[in-house]
Amino acid sequence: LLSYSRDNTLKVLDVSDGRDLVTLKGHNGRILRSRFSLDGSHILSLSDDNQLWVWETESSKHLYTFEGCSIRAPWKLLPDGRVLLACFNENQLRAIDLMSGDSVSLFTAPAGPVTSLALSTKADWIAVGEKGGKLDLYSFPKFTSLVSLKGHSSAIRCCAIDSTGSLVASGDRDGLLILHDRRSGELRATLQAFNNPVTHCDFSPDGRMLLAVSGVPVHSDGNDFRIRFWETSQGQEITSFVGHTNAITACLFAPGSNRLVSAGYDQA
Repeated sequence: LLSYSRDNTLKVLDVSDGRDLVTLKGHNGRILRSRFSLDGSHILSLSDDNQLWVWETESSKHLYTFEGCSIRAPWKLLPDGRVLLACFNENQLRAIDLMSGDSVSLFTAPAGPVTSLALSTKADWIAVGEKGGKLDLYSFPKFTSLVSLKGHSSAIRCCAIDSTGSLVASGDRDGLLILHDRRSGELRATLQAFNNPVTHCDFSPDGRMLLAVSGVPVHSDGNDFRIRFWETSQGQEITSFVGHTNAITACLFAPGSNRLVSAGYDQA
């Protein structure tokens, strides 16, 4: 298990007995995001001074530092676990080989800044959402333009691709949730999901459901702490879950099932 705290350190813990295996030190800024690579060989950590660090898990050695990755910058790990796709300096997408630290692919979003990013299951194309409401699909790793999806007029806060690669969902600052057909670019559904920004959306593993949350803190007007669900064939709402008393900060389907875990500012 990997954890981080306000003292600028990370800890690797043994979940079987809770032992502290190692403490990683070096960040000058407060660490705000971290995760293991998919194969567990590397650790990624991002601090509020816009530095992204890469560590080797086995040796606890700090390998590389990348500048210009803000706390809100989207990042995705490719399925092979060796390549990180991340946004730097607001509109520059870089694919980084975690073994060498080299940039294997580079792309500058034409409109920028990039506010959201989604990766297809086979990692052969990506969806890129931008502050001005543009949502574009590109091949990967060559970044050839495939199609531009219409419908948003405000910053796209999140986007997701279903497991078959046929549907793309996106949520914006105005609370709009849009479902597109990836191949035709056709708009399948436009949903007023929330009065506040849609901060996270995702498909169920079988692709039949789409969820969305609005991670806006309790002091905001019109706050809504539900997890809302729609079926993807017609865009009809199925249900909503109520339980959190403050903004939902994370929401994740368990692989291969319709079980869901969520966390929020209410410490639940």
